Amino acid sequence: MTWPKVSIVIFANADPGACVRVLTDCERLEHEDIEFEVIMVLQGLTEKVEAVLKDYQFSFDLNFVSVGDATNRATGRNLGVSTAKNEIILFLESSLEISPELLYRHLEAYENESTAAVMGEIYLPAFVKKNRWFRFLDSDYRSTRRWAAQTGSHSSPPLRYVNTSNFSIRKSVFEAFDGYAEHIDHHEAEDIDLAHRISAQSQNQIHYEPEALAYCLHNSLRKSLALK
Repeated sequence: MTWPKVSIVIFANADPGACVRVLTDCERLEHEDIEFEVIMVLQGLTEKVEAVLKDYQFSFDLNFVSVGDATNRATGRNLGVSTAKNEIILFLESSLEISPELLYRHLEAYENESTAAVMGEIYLPAFVKKNRWFRFLDSDYRSTRRWAAQTGSHSSPPLRYVNTSNFSIRKSVFEAFDGYAEHIDHHEAEDIDLAHRISAQSQNQIHYEPEALAYCLHNSLRKSLALK
């Protein structure tokens, strides 16, 4: 297979530590036959922070887009895609730790021409499972993992399960549907809206790939649990 080129788009706050961590994860991605770039759309990016980040040497092309603090996720991601030069867009979050084989697991699904997008899997870290609510969220008894186990399908999961924190899409499809709806301010509601517009056309399939793994660790969550 000739692997398509990838543009990784990350919308985040310009926290140097978090940015360096996710960029280091990107550096560890297996990509022997894959060309990719990373576009970081950062709220509150200053010249000093940008200089710090540019001091690091990475094997991929790295570009920064500066946005204001009031910029929402949908608008920021759309700006990132407008800067992207490759045919597959992979959306990630700075709070994720990503598995080294992530690119291959996403791109394998695009051998099927009907695949418009690929949704990867996100697990919570072990300490979060000590909390009853988050243990439920991370269990195999709900959401996409349960749906896939019950139906045996990995094609077009129910819209309520769609999350684009670890999500790739053909750039041509994203642009054909005018990207994320920027008027939606409720975080991640824009995910369901985009998935609805894509899957409304039967020729477009959203593929669920449980082996495209990422692990989530939110700073706010870590701090809240540390207080308990």
